[in-house]
Amino acid sequence: MRIVALSDTHNRHRGVLVPHGDIVIFAGDACVNGTPEEMLAFVQWFSALPHKHRIFIGGNHDGIIANADWREDAIGSMLRWSARGGGTLYLEGETAGITANGMDLRIHGAPWLPRPDDWTPGEPMRPGKRSSAFGVRESLIGQFWDTIPEGLDILVTHVPAYGMLDEIEETPMSAALRIGCTALASKLARMHHPPKAHIFGHVHDPGGCSAITPTGMHAYNVAICDANYAPTRQPQVIDL
Repeated sequence: MRIVALSDTHNRHRGVLVPHGDIVIFAGDACVNGTPEEMLAFVQWFSALPHKHRIFIGGNHDGIIANADWREDAIGSMLRWSARGGGTLYLEGETAGITANGMDLRIHGAPWLPRPDDWTPGEPMRPGKRSSAFGVRESLIGQFWDTIPEGLDILVTHVPAYGMLDEIEETPMSAALRIGCTALASKLARMHHPPKAHIFGHVHDPGGCSAITPTGMHAYNVAICDANYAPTRQPQVIDL
């Protein structure tokens, strides 16, 4: 079973060479501003990839995909999928059972990101930036992560867990900073049967890197764009 994983292309997807595989997984931030035009262009490209199963979630730059009515009206015809037949599947806090290359997998996709408790839903984190999609107040986000089931083969989130490939590198203007989600890290640490693999993006600096957690889970930061939003990384290939 070969899985190809990527995220954070920010409208630069057509310049990415996607390797062959049984499943391709996109972990959010296809867009910059989250407009219908941006997302439609991405889904058209993603749905045309030759992989049997094409699975994606949203990210904080992908606002329009959170609108269920828009999804049905604008891209519903492209979101056709079955466990054995394949196709293009969008996950938003959902688990899918997949059959590919003689193997059965359980994949859960969740796009949520923590925001400060004084944040107003819908407001951007930075002036002039529409990047607040899927934000959840920090005091509440644990409830969202609690829906992640035990015994998954693959967990796909947009944000990393705190402490795992989540560090923004030091610059002349600021110190290095970890921005992963502490509530997600807590959830994963409490699981009796954590996912075999965790695929995520959001933090661009460690994009293209992988690591193994103390519980033996394989973690993959699959961000394609670097901190300057240049598509300098390649998708990661995961063989199961």
